[in-house]
Amino acid sequence: MNNLLFILVAILILIVVFRLIFRKPTQDFASTHTDDSSRITHDSTRINNKVISIEGVSYDLLKKALSNFKVLYKNEFVVVGIHRISNSAFVLVFPDDISFRLFSYLVNYLKYPNDIDSWNPQIMAWTTLYKGDEWVIEEMVNKQAMLYIADNDTEYDNVSLTTELSKGYILTFSKSKAKELKVPFKDYIAPQGIIPSEFDSDFEIIK
Repeated sequence: MNNLLFILVAILILIVVFRLIFRKPTQDFASTHTDDSSRITHDSTRINNKVISIEGVSYDLLKKALSNFKVLYKNEFVVVGIHRISNSAFVLVFPDDISFRLFSYLVNYLKYPNDIDSWNPQIMAWTTLYKGDEWVIEEMVNKQAMLYIADNDTEYDNVSLTTELSKGYILTFSKSKAKELKVPFKDYIAPQGIIPSEFDSDFEIIK
């Protein structure tokens, strides 16, 4: 009798596992987005090369900041991978890509996170700018860009960027277009040694 019961339980477990693995999604991916600008246009011209370098923080606090950010944007699709460079330096990658809007928000949030004390990171981020991306104007299209928070920032609702052509812009979140600067706040630095593809199998996923 005990053997028969054990067999029945094992069969039920296998059925449940099988259904979980092969179930159909219960909700369309696009329907979980609350804003069209959060959607990513997947085509052959777009490269998923978004990457953030953050230094001067602990792993535990970084993970907390990322988790808090994901709660803020829980209706939008955000998957972040953490690659550890040292105990206080990390690289963030995005295996499923995210919109440029959310990417910019995250750069800002990592500078000014909620409910985290003793936090003073150095943040640099890189991506390619595409037509249709939030705030991007024509002369920025298809340019490599380095994103950061300016040292003299007092508004707390923006990111600055410098393109590979040494053009500087500020992206104010309440505005619709980037504002060109006479002189960039920082010189462009290429992301040498932290290309996302190098970490495809070497990062922890924060879901």
